[in-house]
Amino acid sequence: MLKKIAIIYSVLTAILFILACEKLDVKEDFGLEMEIIVASATADFDVTVMLDAAAESSIIDEYSTHIKDIEILEAKYTITNFVGTDDQQIDTMTITVADETGGGIVNISTMNNILLPPLVGKEEVLPVNQAGVSRFIDLLKSPPHKTQFHLYGTANKGPLDFTIKLKFDVRMTANPL
Repeated sequence: MLKKIAIIYSVLTAILFILACEKLDVKEDFGLEMEIIVASATADFDVTVMLDAAAESSIIDEYSTHIKDIEILEAKYTITNFVGTDDQQIDTMTITVADETGGGIVNISTMNNILLPPLVGKEEVLPVNQAGVSRFIDLLKSPPHKTQFHLYGTANKGPLDFTIKLKFDVRMTANPL
């Protein structure tokens, strides 16, 4: 009888411990931003940049090894610093994500027929591919929290001279225990 009571007590203690740990979860919302400079003498462009999320966000840095979950709440882009003609447009643009060495490339966004001048300074929703978002989340969750973004495509004419700012609204859940 005492053995059964001890087992029941142990199970109840374990359940209470698990519930207490989950109550210690920390949820934080923050933004990650990066600017990608596109400068090409032709109508084609190909740029790679690194996002070091731990360096960009004190929240990622603080909870680095305790992150349980990451959500991308919203992805946006803004065209800035545009120098070109009134009819210059991006015919097609693809953005991929990969690990810091360029491995495991997955498409996060593809856009077509983007007339640049009207978008200058205007924040727009970035259309995303869920597989690319999932890859980005995996890279954010695990040290070293670095993601390589590769942006490439073609415009209706060159030269190209603009900056695209990518912004991701992120929610992180971590448990410091």
